Amino acid sequence: LELEKVETPNATSIEEVAKLLEIETKETAKMVFYSSEGRLVAVMVQGNLDVSEIKIKNHLKTTDLTPAEPQQIIDAKMDFDLLCSPFNEKLKAKVTKS
Repeated sequence: LELEKVETPNATSIEEVAKLLEIETKETAKMVFYSSEGRLVAVMVQGNLDVSEIKIKNHLKTTDLTPAEPQQIIDAKMDFDLLCSPFNEKLKAKVTKS
């Protein structure tokens, strides 16, 4: 399966992206950002699933987990569009299945 970069103007939710692309949400992925112990944490899940904050806390071995503020992403000097994309070859990732 080849990746294809597509524009999704004004789509602000995974449901809107899926509708625009005429696919089901389970055929998409979404990235959710958190802050934990001063670090920016990005979690990618299948589009139709919810993030389990309990599983993230357990994985990170912490109780400190809050939704990231947009400024944290900006301060980390990350290219938001590229970061949230499978086209980003520089993204360091640890893939786990739970």
